[in-house]
Amino acid sequence: MTNLDTNQSKPMKTSLWIIWLTFCVISCEPTSNDKLQPIMENQESLRVANAQLYEALNRMFKGEIEPINNVWSHAEEITYMGPFGGMHSGWAQVRE
Repeated sequence: MTNLDTNQSKPMKTSLWIIWLTFCVISCEPTSNDKLQPIMENQESLRVANAQLYEALNRMFKGEIEPINNVWSHAEEITYMGPFGGMHSGWAQVRE
């Protein structure tokens, strides 16, 4: 390869680099608010559920059991493991 060939390939490499960089910038468009909306709604749902859980726990510690029963899943797949040992599976056992 002569010196002339090497010098001619530099502009081509630079052009390819610019084309590649342009493609990357165009293909990486910022996420629109429409795409973020479901994520934000899920976060809000999580905040609401978390607040309900802690409110129910605080009321349970004061002797009111019904609020915690309302936020717990009533499905048969649930399992409760108490702080002092023991395990209850299914809503019927957990409720007792």
